[in-house]
Amino acid sequence: MKITIIHSGGESTYLFGLVNGLSKINGLGIDVIDSDRSAGAFDNLQNVNYLNYRGSLDPNVPNSQKYKRIARYYLRLISYAAKSNSKILHIQWLNKFFFFDCTLLNIYYKLMGKKIVYTAHNINQSKRDNKDNLFNRLTLKFLYNIVDHIIVHNGRMKRELAGDFKISDDKISVNRIGLNMKVPKTGMTQIEARKLLNIPESKKLILFFGGINEYKGVDILIESFSKSIIERDDLLLLIAGQSRNDEYVMKLKQMIKKFNLGEKCISHFQFIPENEVEKYFMAADCLALPYRAIFQSGLHVLSYAYGLPVIATDVGSFRDEDVLEGETGFICNPEDINDLKDTILKYFDSILYKNLEGKRKQIIGWATSTYSWDEIALKTFEIYKKIN
Repeated sequence: MKITIIHSGGESTYLFGLVNGLSKINGLGIDVIDSDRSAGAFDNLQNVNYLNYRGSLDPNVPNSQKYKRIARYYLRLISYAAKSNSKILHIQWLNKFFFFDCTLLNIYYKLMGKKIVYTAHNINQSKRDNKDNLFNRLTLKFLYNIVDHIIVHNGRMKRELAGDFKISDDKISVNRIGLNMKVPKTGMTQIEARKLLNIPESKKLILFFGGINEYKGVDILIESFSKSIIERDDLLLLIAGQSRNDEYVMKLKQMIKKFNLGEKCISHFQFIPENEVEKYFMAADCLALPYRAIFQSGLHVLSYAYGLPVIATDVGSFRDEDVLEGETGFICNPEDINDLKDTILKYFDSILYKNLEGKRKQIIGWATSTYSWDEIALKTFEIYKKIN
């Protein structure tokens, strides 16, 4: 069997794990279409052919150059679909032009005799961001109907997809996000990590990590933290990640100042490269996921890769599938400042925190089994066989 994974330059952790898992399946040939971001990542996999159609994703170039890059990308995709003997196209992310990607491009693929698998990392991103409208819903409905099979990451996503867009259950498969395989794990200790970040060993460190967006509730975390330190003076909050919303970042900075958090809230509002991720997770005592609303998240899996517990709100699949209460973390109510504060305090009084170094190994072991890319790849391969 020959399949093609079209990635389009999106977040590459899922791509890396999935392709590595699929590469172990005998008789499966894989073309991967992506950008500079994945160049060289699959060189050691004999049955994987990497096609860098997207090229550079550098945003700091003139618009004329951006237009040329994207036009070249679409022309390459169109030519590839016409010439390739790959019968199955697995679309990981939509690219630049939402309507075109959802409708006309998929119509073309169908005319070329292709079967389409689509991984819906978000069921309706505009709904999550409070920007939904009729045009968006109709476009998504067309996408979900024209593709041959849809992969989602948890049961709640499947129920929402089936309910909101009237998609039959047998057209939807649940396939988790696997353990993060890209970030380095050198065996760094917490003491070593804290020295690199200039964090005192005596402090209890809460980490927020990743893209800083309003739906992720960083503002809720800051206000909750300001209440937590009234009862526990030894807490620190570290916010690390990049945002495309300058107004939201300004709001967060004003909140830090308003609540007089000073040195108790350390902010690294910047992109964190992969080779620096380890020190943040190893320095922390827990990862906070104070989200208002999500369809899925990969950050709890990243945290578990380092054996770090999470404090997460009851959104997505955290309560149902991804957080073992008291074993891998704790759940609190979304958009509830006081409940988040109480959960933070509960965590630092818990056996999970007090035995953290011993619990790290248990969390890693559970996550390695639960979020296995080999199992995810086998389930994905079964989908390919079903529609082939």
